This record gives sequence, structure tokens and C-alpha cells, in this order.
Amino acid sequence: MKAMSPLEEREWRRTGWMLGGAVLAAFMLFVSVFMYQAFYAPAGVPGIEETFAVPAGSTFDEVAMSLVNRGFVSSTWEFRLAFSLVGGSDIAPGGYTLSHGTNVFGIASTLKEAPSSIWVTIPEGYRKEQVADVLAQALGWTDAQKTEWLTVDTASPAEDREGVYYPDTYLLPRSGTPADVTKRIVAHSSQVFAPYEAEAAAKGEKWTAVLTMASLLEREGQMQDFPTIAGILWNRLDAGMRLQVDATVQYAVGNEGNGWWPTVKPADLKAASPYNTYLHAGLPPAPIANPDLAAIKAALEPATTTCLYYLHDNRGVMHCAATYAEHLAYIRRYLK
Repeated sequence: MKAMSPLEEREWRRTGWMLGGAVLAAFMLFVSVFMYQAFYAPAGVPGIEETFAVPAGSTFDEVAMSLVNRGFVSSTWEFRLAFSLVGGSDIAPGGYTLSHGTNVFGIASTLKEAPSSIWVTIPEGYRKEQVADVLAQALGWTDAQKTEWLTVDTASPAEDREGVYYPDTYLLPRSGTPADVTKRIVAHSSQVFAPYEAEAAAKGEKWTAVLTMASLLEREGQMQDFPTIAGILWNRLDAGMRLQVDATVQYAVGNEGNGWWPTVKPADLKAASPYNTYLHAGLPPAPIANPDLAAIKAALEPATTTCLYYLHDNRGVMHCAATYAEHLAYIRRYLK
């Protein structure tokens, strides 16, 4: 093979460098395009913020797939890589404010921090003071904020302070004011109640009466007993009898020191309260607690029964009677 002259050798090296530089430039362009496609925000309207909810118990893969489905990131693997690179270890359940104009690293950085909203569960059958305890503990309220929430008017008339906090799990902002929290919960409750309120109207029943009856059922028995207890209580009202529901007495005398639902003592039956159905005929003036849908459905569709009395034995089993003599016999058999 003929040896290259010095001039030819320099030309060959220059050509090699140019070729290598072109290959490197092409490679860098490819990497840049790839990185842009992979890690920059997917196509969408930039600047639009949304609340991204992470349900309790969600796995990382479920959260990543939800981000893809909502259009916040392009793929699950890029989010996993970005989350690792920003130092993320776990994603807490709750709500996060995300923008469609943010790249995957920004999304990952937000999700590695504490959520701006948290899940709060209101149990069924709680009265307003108990709901206040739940909210104050979950949201870190001061005593003043808790008092403010307790005094916020929630319905019309204002004395209807119970029954409008539907027992459910809510996504509530950590920085939300008591008034804002009230609006969110009451608005959701109104949506849930809407079809049942319409059903009550179609049957000629006042919604406040149905909701009040449902609150009694929620406090008086187990779910499987709701329809029968509803039938008994409506029977008593139709017969002009006093309801004599212990839960209404508990509501009248309950307090933070002795418990919101204390054991009823004989003296409590004389408590001077419009909620005491041992003293006053008819339903209480407003609900005594926040009922769930099972109680509301039972109030609207009570079981057909001839019973006018009921009691629960020591095992929690309900026994109903059509006559007072039969009821007394059940008391002797099951409670003595």
C-alpha cells in the first residue's frame, strides 16, 4: 500500500475530525430532541392549574399512570426517573396543585412535597361539635378557628345546624378558612341529597322532616334496623304518640365534659329542651346528627309494620312490639 504524503495525511485527519464532529453533533441533536420530547411538558394549554388528587392507598405506578391520563406527563417511566432525580421517596395521599405548563421535573418536585389538600373523613352519626373536632385535628385549627366553624350559619333557618355535613371523605385545603370548609362540605352534601330531596317532594314529605327522621335512625340502631325503626317512629307520629327516642335526650344533655352521647339517666328524661321527645310531641325541631344514605333511604321508604315500640337486647338485637304490654314483656325478658 502506497504511503500517504504528509499533505494527504493532514487532509485525511481533517476529514476524519469533520466527520466525527458531524456525528457528534447529530448525536447531541438527537439527545436534545429526545430529552425535550421526554422531559418537557406534554402538549396542552400552559398555565392552567388543576388539583391532582392522590387517593389513600394509591401505588406509585397508579399515581404515575393517572398523571399520564390527565396530561401532566408524557410517560410513567419519565416520571419515575424524574421523581428519583429530584430526591422523591414517597407520594403522600392528598391534593396537589399542578400546572400543564410545568415539565416533568417540576411535577415531580411538587409531588415529593406535602400535599396542599388532605383527605378528611366525617363519620356517620356525628353531631356538629364532633365534626368540628375531626376538622380541627386534621387541619390543625386553633381554638379560635374551631369556634368560628361552630358558629358559621350553614342553612336556613340558622338553627338547622345539624344534618348538612354529609358523612363522607373530603379533600380539603390545609389553608382553607372555616367558612370555606363549611361551603365545600355543605355544597357536596346538597349534591348528594338532591335526588332524595326530590323524592321527598314527590311523596309530599318535607325534606327537613325526612332528614330529621334519618338522624334519629342513625343514632338509634344499626343499618339493618333502620327501615323497621323508621316504620315504628312514623307509626307513632301518625298515632299522635310521643316518639320517646333516647338519642334526642342524649343530644339535649350531651356536652364535651360528659360526652356528646351520654348514657340516658331517668333525670335526663325531664331535660327542658325542644329536642327532648319524651316531653314534646312530634319530631325534634331539626336533625340531631349527620345521617348517611342508608338512614335517609329508610326514612323515605320505611318498613311496613304494626309495631309501635322497640328495644335492643344486650346483644344489640332489636325486638319490636305492637302493644305496650308486649313491649313490657320484652323488657322483662331481654333487659332484666
